[in-house]
Amino acid sequence: MTKTKNHDAKLFMSGRVLSTLGSTLSATALSVIAVTHFHATAGQVGVIAAAGSVPPLLFGLFAGVLADRVRHPRRLLIVADLVCASCMTAVAFGTWRSLADYRWLIGLNLALGTVSVVVESVYFIHLRTVVTGELAPARARLQAVQTSAQVAGSAASGPLYAAVGGVVHLAIDAVTYLASASSLVLLRRSHPVRVQEPANAQTFSHEEAEGTHRILHEALASTRVLFATPVLRALMTFLLVQGTCSVAAGTLVAPYLLGSLGLPVTAYSVPLTVRALMAVGGSLSAARLLSRRVDDARLMTWGLIGSSVSTATMPLAHGHGPAALFVASMSLGSAALFGAVTNIAMTSVMTRWVPEQSMGRAAGAYQFLGTAGIVVGALAGGRLGDLLGVRSGLTVCAVALLLSLALVLPVARAAPLLSPLNRTAPPRLRRPTPAEPASDAPPATPDISGRNCGGS
Repeated sequence: MTKTKNHDAKLFMSGRVLSTLGSTLSATALSVIAVTHFHATAGQVGVIAAAGSVPPLLFGLFAGVLADRVRHPRRLLIVADLVCASCMTAVAFGTWRSLADYRWLIGLNLALGTVSVVVESVYFIHLRTVVTGELAPARARLQAVQTSAQVAGSAASGPLYAAVGGVVHLAIDAVTYLASASSLVLLRRSHPVRVQEPANAQTFSHEEAEGTHRILHEALASTRVLFATPVLRALMTFLLVQGTCSVAAGTLVAPYLLGSLGLPVTAYSVPLTVRALMAVGGSLSAARLLSRRVDDARLMTWGLIGSSVSTATMPLAHGHGPAALFVASMSLGSAALFGAVTNIAMTSVMTRWVPEQSMGRAAGAYQFLGTAGIVVGALAGGRLGDLLGVRSGLTVCAVALLLSLALVLPVARAAPLLSPLNRTAPPRLRRPTPAEPASDAPPATPDISGRNCGGS
């Protein structure tokens, strides 16, 4: 059994890493294709970026509930990879034959976002069937190798685009999705997941116990977990405001760097590489700080402040030379560093308040709330870019980000509730054992490619 699970874990990790590499390449390619090939305006870029988040916004709550009922997660992940590969191939062919325009990218992101709604939740369920030992170390290893793939993809994307064009990037991503699906097919262990009802599930009448009525009821009730304590209520409020402003600024990054500043495609990959490298540094630093008993809630608070201030510095990049490239790289990189710190600290906070049996529901609820800010932020950022110009729109977003920091004060005041000396769960919640995190924090600078499925 152990040998089989080790074989499955290696196959699973290999498929995820390959798909992460392909998705990183296509993320850069889609940004460049939209701005330089299709000449998309800031508003159109905003619509492209928002498209990937619309499906999670509409269906995220329901996906979390349904994910807890999936008996064969591997089959679902295989289908997801095949769908993503087909969509990526279609867009690559349409771009190559000059049949596509920016609306094809909107359709691609809608498709990828729709598939990712289910994958985001089913991923945690399937991971339990292919690893031995505790789940958290396995996910940490997987994140480490995925981050390495992101760094490699970010570093190679610019020169590769300049050498062979964006169509090849999309084709590579399609192949990596097929590789991910193949790795899942080759898994030796294929036992169905045992479906259990959460221990704290609500009771329903006979009529509500069947069909979509119960699913709807559970989906709406799942958001209560995220607002059950003062620190989580303050955190969710701040995240919605800060996330919206950060996404608005992030939507304008590609038009600003490639259009306003006129950076060549090869230089555009430099900030992306710096972002990936500093994200690794942030993850390592946060893990080390938490191992030294630094309070997770306070660390999360400082991470949120740092990511906001870092994102707000992007408009300081000016001109067309190395200085502008340096400022842009430091803005994206430091935002990624503090964002990684926030993710890890938030994982520590969330896993102590979300029961393990409700992880699917909590992931769906968090996805729903986070993507609401992504959709609004992407559309607002694009609209500001059209109305005021890209640089002025970025400046407005930066000011809004700095003003939003006033909302972090309730989080800071609530942080002592989770200090190492006071870790007693509130009366309404059973204190859970450490479990897999519900979700990562929404990125401060979203990729125009929307949500990746299957691999990253």
